[in-house]
Amino acid sequence: MSFEFGIVHWDRTAQIVTVASLLIAAVITLFLGILIYFLKEGKLYPVLALPIIWGPIFLAYLFAPRSYSVSPEGITVRRLTGWEFLIPISDIKSVQMVENVRPRIRLRASGGLFGWFGIFILETGELSKVYAARWDCMVRVETHRGIHLLSPVAPESFCRVTELFIGHRRVIQKQIVFPIHGFTGPKPEL
Repeated sequence: MSFEFGIVHWDRTAQIVTVASLLIAAVITLFLGILIYFLKEGKLYPVLALPIIWGPIFLAYLFAPRSYSVSPEGITVRRLTGWEFLIPISDIKSVQMVENVRPRIRLRASGGLFGWFGIFILETGELSKVYAARWDCMVRVETHRGIHLLSPVAPESFCRVTELFIGHRRVIQKQIVFPIHGFTGPKPEL
């Protein structure tokens, strides 16, 4: 059983960065088209610039988070490419809602183009993997390997469902199996 959560709408910065990037790329493409038209001598070197202009935009679109899934296996971040990122439920220490998180330094990350995703250093000095659309209302997932910041549509429900699966995992870990009789029961109190 898994629960699906959409991603919230982009914050104003992500909207501005995305629209401005698309407009600038379109204007440059138009300029290159006009340049190619007037060269007419078979010089197509401006065409080589198109992948340089549109390639990063296309990659950011493909790798931007689209939705989240919470299941007994963990939290899955879904992308358009089909490449999913799993945060195993066994690694999760805590999950909580946080507001007004601020990035300090962006390391290998998209800084607003189709959302916020990648590795960031936060104002608190913590290193965090971010798969989000906005900074003002996020879910902080603390694991044994680090911090993950997500922005699901219903953050309260997301936290409750994740805590339910974390609690279920702890109940299962407290059970023991008696191999002689095949009996599974609660761990005896000593």
